[in-house]
Amino acid sequence: MATESTLYDHPELGKLKGQSLQDGLVQFRNVPYATIPSRWKPSKIVNDLRSNHSGKDYYDATVWGPIPPQHSDSIGFDFGLIQKSLPVDHPLVCDEEECLNLVLTLPSVEATNVPVIVFIHGGGFFIGCNGWPQYDLASLVRQAQKDGKPFVGVGINYRLGLLGFMASREMSGDDVVGNFGLHDQATALRWIQRHISGFGGDPENVTVFGESAGAISTWMHLLRGEPLFKRAMAMSGDPRLRPVQSIETNELVYASLVREMGCADATEAERVRVLKGIPWQKIIATPLNMRCFPSENGGFKALSEDPQDLRKQIIQCLDWCKTIVVGDCDLDVRKLAALMKNFLTPYQ
Repeated sequence: MATESTLYDHPELGKLKGQSLQDGLVQFRNVPYATIPSRWKPSKIVNDLRSNHSGKDYYDATVWGPIPPQHSDSIGFDFGLIQKSLPVDHPLVCDEEECLNLVLTLPSVEATNVPVIVFIHGGGFFIGCNGWPQYDLASLVRQAQKDGKPFVGVGINYRLGLLGFMASREMSGDDVVGNFGLHDQATALRWIQRHISGFGGDPENVTVFGESAGAISTWMHLLRGEPLFKRAMAMSGDPRLRPVQSIETNELVYASLVREMGCADATEAERVRVLKGIPWQKIIATPLNMRCFPSENGGFKALSEDPQDLRKQIIQCLDWCKTIVVGDCDLDVRKLAALMKNFLTPYQ
């Protein structure tokens, strides 16, 4: 239970007001790590919060921030999967432009150079957020502190559904084609590398873990190969669970969206203008919102189906990532752990 607030002076970001929790923990919520220039554009990293002070001499990080646009009862769907409803003591407000925020949980304000654990939530790439109680890392941080193994916990928001994974060369031009949600995650990991030491975390000791779509995301970052973390744990998911799509496949989804939004007969420029101007509520209401997934673009790739090629991919990942852990969650797709075990065991 929250008790009081704590003012914290970060060397680069400026002063932040965090929420004090039981057992000395401090949580910073709604910390923006990136901005979205416009729909279907790559996010831009945020390195200074002083412009977000709203007339105060600090950034207020005591309240939960906006979440990525999704169905209003998406949390109820997730409660059904975990077979338990949890109390939600804060509003879950969708905002297309302001949803790229982090939740950072510190074991104490005195923590220095402790490991960092980053959680990428699941949800099929079309629901989920760091503000759901089942994704709050405070309990894990508290237990680790009690066990004498403190770490800083970080929860990531990223764009979802059509808004996060639409892939069309017509829409994107010379920018990133699709995978905006994955690029958001990568931007968050770069932000962590740059700023986490100011919260007492060690940027050289970052572990990324995820469940379901978060596990798939973890593998996608492993295969892309940018050394933004040193350890990875994927629970109940790899890219074969939700096969990585070709750009051509997602172009078909784009064409279907164009028809559904009534602008198929317009010029290319007019189609793009119309789609970027449609309210996000209408965009995510279409069933197509659940058919847009990561694609083979921007360095992201699929796990090979060939055993020998798969072994080579894993060896390449382990050239820069020290540890890869594969597991499963109860009531989830546990068979994937057995599927990967034979390939990972020789490299453990």
